[in-house]
Amino acid sequence: RRWRNLWASVPCLDLRVCCKARHRRLPMRFARFANHFLLLREVSAPLDTLRLLSSPTSSVDDDSMPYSPKYDDDREDYCSTDVDMWIRAAINRRARFIELSHHPRDDAFSDLEHVPFISCHLKHLHLSGTMLRDKTLRQLSSQCPSLEVLELKECFLYAPQISSASLISLTMVECRIMADLSIAAPSLVSLRCVIPYHRAPSFENLGSLATGTIM
Repeated sequence: RRWRNLWASVPCLDLRVCCKARHRRLPMRFARFANHFLLLREVSAPLDTLRLLSSPTSSVDDDSMPYSPKYDDDREDYCSTDVDMWIRAAINRRARFIELSHHPRDDAFSDLEHVPFISCHLKHLHLSGTMLRDKTLRQLSSQCPSLEVLELKECFLYAPQISSASLISLTMVECRIMADLSIAAPSLVSLRCVIPYHRAPSFENLGSLATGTIM
């Protein structure tokens, strides 16, 4: 019985969509559940971690994948507005770690242009299958002074620069760089840039770099 109300103050919210094995398929009214879970939390309880993990649509049923590519169209879905609200709520609750992966079937939600990434608490940001425009990257560069780890996988980058004095680790894997992009990070210690599409970024002011992988 003493566990009954712990959900209202748990520091980590881990939403896994369309999972196999021990995780069930997407529940009915999933968005409504997640909205209530966030909005009905204790106001004073910080949310340290938000993870929204799913899988992109795939024509191959690969049993080795941790998340099922199959999707049940009869179930209620979540949309871009829901994801925006969840990230806003996490930032307002002083989240230090946010991870967002592909939507199971809809790419529309992955444009985070309307999410204000303004936080002095955010330290780790992992994004997959997300469109990042100039406004978002400028906010991450100048409005997130504690951001240390930025991991981008299969993202679309529409911006001229990533410039951060706090960034320690930067990973870019199979990202589509749609404009000339320069990266300036004087505190960067670890860099991974793997198979960039369209363009390769240029790097400036990397005096602290200790390890780097360029493919």
